[in-house]
Amino acid sequence: MPKFRKSFLLIFGFLSLTFFLFADGAWSAEFDYDLSIKQSDIHFSKEVLISGDHIRIYAKVRNVGNQDITGYVSFFTGAELIGNSQPVSVVPGSGDDVFVDFVIPENSFNVLAKIQGTEPVDQNSSNNQEQTVLIYPDKDTDADGTVDRLDSDDDNDGLSDAEEQSLGTNPLKADTDNDGYNDKADRFPLNAAEWQDTDNDGAGDNADVDDDNDGWSDVQEKSYGTDPLKKDTDGDGLADPQDYFPLDRSRTEKPRDIFQPQAKANQDSASADELAAAEDNTEDVNNLEELQRELADLNEGQEVAAEPAEENLEKIGLPVEKSDNKIKDFFRFDNWLLWIGGAIVLVLLAIAFVMFLPGRRSSPRKSLDSFNKSAGNKPAGAVRPGLNQEFRRTSPNVINLKDLNKNKK
Repeated sequence: MPKFRKSFLLIFGFLSLTFFLFADGAWSAEFDYDLSIKQSDIHFSKEVLISGDHIRIYAKVRNVGNQDITGYVSFFTGAELIGNSQPVSVVPGSGDDVFVDFVIPENSFNVLAKIQGTEPVDQNSSNNQEQTVLIYPDKDTDADGTVDRLDSDDDNDGLSDAEEQSLGTNPLKADTDNDGYNDKADRFPLNAAEWQDTDNDGAGDNADVDDDNDGWSDVQEKSYGTDPLKKDTDGDGLADPQDYFPLDRSRTEKPRDIFQPQAKANQDSASADELAAAEDNTEDVNNLEELQRELADLNEGQEVAAEPAEENLEKIGLPVEKSDNKIKDFFRFDNWLLWIGGAIVLVLLAIAFVMFLPGRRSSPRKSLDSFNKSAGNKPAGAVRPGLNQEFRRTSPNVINLKDLNKNKK
């Protein structure tokens, strides 16, 4: 009995196989011209389909008729043709592979492969097209090679998807507010007008009038040439308003001037050091008052040295007693004008003395007597009366030589 069952099973299997083979052949041979495509004959160049990826779609077309046949295979996604229609030439019992390039869309899709334009005409159109199942592509938002469903930071902005959810930002968008700064670097990721808060006071730099919170407004810093985003522009350890040289790290304080108190860099934000400097300046002013008294005692010979001190006293608003030393200066020993003037006076006095000295000038009578004696004549009293009268009529200072000559003869 067991042998009989075994033989029966062998015969039954052989007959079944023969039946299916002949049945399939009889069905295929029903049409001379028949191209066929199945859903399993459509596949893609990649197993993981990611939105935006470039792939290829393959399809295998089979000739299930009895005669050679040619035609075209077209691929569609929805109503849109993918690439160009691909030609096929297939002999009976064989197949031909075709493909087109395709960019995977962001949303779900399917692909339809359709046989058309056969030559001779396909006698069985029921197997001339097939469509894939609906495909949901994966997404790789940050293009890092890891699909979003497996990536903890889909937009690669430095914030995890969980952190973005708590902040209210978009985990699929690196810059949620589109201000040019990604969400990780943006202090205000939901405010397109702000992205930075230099002094961490809660106000964005665009709205904050003092970005570095150093006491100088951004407008003041611009006029001074300092950095509105740095409290200490020159990096010398002293904030810009307290630094008398905010652009020179080698100097911080104004050089002391005993004639002028040091001005404060910022009256609104005076430090303890500035108050101490102000006290020093008060002492300097007191010293200047004493100096003023000393200058009053050094008028003569100290004009050149006193003038700068007086000018400095005037700058700080202290009264200056100015003495008129012109007369004293004129009678100085080294004044050459004084010597010239004195010499002129002495010369004039000598001339006057010579001209007006008493007893040096003779009377006309004495002059006439002297003249007569030198000429051998008689004294003036013995001259004839006519001559004396004529002589008297003339000027007392004029001698008539003609009369003198006659008397001689």
